[in-house]
Amino acid sequence: MALDGALLGIIKKDLNDTALGARIEKITMPYKDLICLFLNKPNFKKTLLISANPNSSRIHFTTEKFENPQVPPMLCMLLRKRLAGGRLKSVSQYGIDRVLILEFDCKNEMGDDVVIKVIVEMFGRLSNVIFVENGRIIDALKRVDPAENKRFILPNAVYEFPEKQERLNLFETETASVVETIKQQTDKTALKAISSVIDGLSPVMYREFCFKSVGDFEKPVNEINAYQFSKLFDVLEEFKNNYPNNTTPCLLRDENGVIKDFTFIKISQYGEKYSAQYFENVHELLQNYFSKRDNEERIRQISLAITKTVNTLISRTKRKIALREKELNATKEKEKFRIWGELIKANLHLINSGDSFLECQNYYDPECKTVKIPLDISLSPIKNAHKYFKDYRKLSTAAGMKEELILKAKADLVYFESVLDCIKRSEQPSDIETIKQELVDEGFIRLKKKSRQQKAQKPVCEKYISSDGFEILVGKNNYQNDWLTTKFASKQDIWFHTKNIPGSHTVVITNGVEAPNTTLTEAAIIAATHSKAQNSRQVAVDYTKIKNVKKPSGAKPGMVIYKTNQTAYVDPDFELCEKLKEK
Repeated sequence: MALDGALLGIIKKDLNDTALGARIEKITMPYKDLICLFLNKPNFKKTLLISANPNSSRIHFTTEKFENPQVPPMLCMLLRKRLAGGRLKSVSQYGIDRVLILEFDCKNEMGDDVVIKVIVEMFGRLSNVIFVENGRIIDALKRVDPAENKRFILPNAVYEFPEKQERLNLFETETASVVETIKQQTDKTALKAISSVIDGLSPVMYREFCFKSVGDFEKPVNEINAYQFSKLFDVLEEFKNNYPNNTTPCLLRDENGVIKDFTFIKISQYGEKYSAQYFENVHELLQNYFSKRDNEERIRQISLAITKTVNTLISRTKRKIALREKELNATKEKEKFRIWGELIKANLHLINSGDSFLECQNYYDPECKTVKIPLDISLSPIKNAHKYFKDYRKLSTAAGMKEELILKAKADLVYFESVLDCIKRSEQPSDIETIKQELVDEGFIRLKKKSRQQKAQKPVCEKYISSDGFEILVGKNNYQNDWLTTKFASKQDIWFHTKNIPGSHTVVITNGVEAPNTTLTEAAIIAATHSKAQNSRQVAVDYTKIKNVKKPSGAKPGMVIYKTNQTAYVDPDFELCEKLKEK
């Protein structure tokens, strides 16, 4: 569901009630389509999130923390210059449309008072945030050329509001007039008639009005009776009387807990099919609905290329292993060549000049069977023997090399699987960048251009606190795994990892104190949850003291060996992890 005009009206009222007079303390742009305004005034300090993402355009207060780019975008720099320090003067809405206008009292470069409007348009792929002063556009999140759209959205152009749809604003029109207009839609079904007449609401709201009054979404308008029209009048009146003060923001979930929709009134059309999760205000509702989905989508987008690269490396390595194993099997004939050489030397007296083969008893065979050995007639008998010895040495050398290459390729394969697992469990764009840099450092991928050498930062692992108060740290990628296990943890700390399955290194910080069983069990569950087996049951998790964990020389990031371990069998538990996670 998209954020509709009616829900936007509730946000407008809340901003006017709580945020007027707040000063813009800071401006950030974590992503190219997302702006955060940090508002501050006495007894009020909140972050206003404004998104023009085509799939999740919205505006609301948020408590979410974002990672900001090291170099702010040019638009962000411009906004800091023109908008930072401004105070929120008013918040208005363009009719009941999905357009919100925030006005800020600011100072220009000369110190004069100016009013800058932040106009948030939420129209799916046409969503935008436009900054306007004296009717002219300063800039916008998305510049639009007239060739692409009827409207001209470029710096210094005159700002024009989007065209309004020819539908009725329920809050500015008499309810009786709205119902009468619906009656006139005789060529439509009940649901289509309601949605084509009333403006600014989402499909779930139109369906709710129709369900409570007519009951049948597909019933033709000319078959709706007077009682049903009367019921529709009452439903619309009740909605108008409760709006915008008496609302119940809620998420609708199916039987599997998957979010299906959100709204700001109680919904009855689904019966017991969906359950409702209620929130104190629409800001909490929108953050819960959009934040996780947005982050997952962003991670998916930026990880597409690196995931494709790793999958290609995995496929290539598997083919390499298969080819080398085939070549290794071919070297198994080497012993035959050594035996033929020995037999030729032992039977030189049986070979006459020009013989193309030697037929003799094979005394290396327990049954001493006769063997027929091919000879090169251009070579002497002794040189034929030396040729077979040479073939034997050649294949022996090749076999050793093939075995070594196969072992290396299998180690690479395990490493690539661990990288793929890290990508799937990444929670921030910076996690993907770290993984990408890791593959560059290991020589598996090349960057097109050499970027500036960035200053190495201390890894920030996931942190949990066990029920007994012990700190549990989890590496989010192979670099963090290495740092946590080989550099940060002390010898008496306890190390956990899923048995023979890619996953995160998990360490209980004991500070020299023996960790109780509850903490050990919780750490094992956390390790299982942060692994490729996170959707399995009874996952085997090995654990031992850090002093028993070693990193072999030349091993890939995250690769270690360990001894004297114990094994716990646990079920992954996302709820427990969320509960123990340090906020």
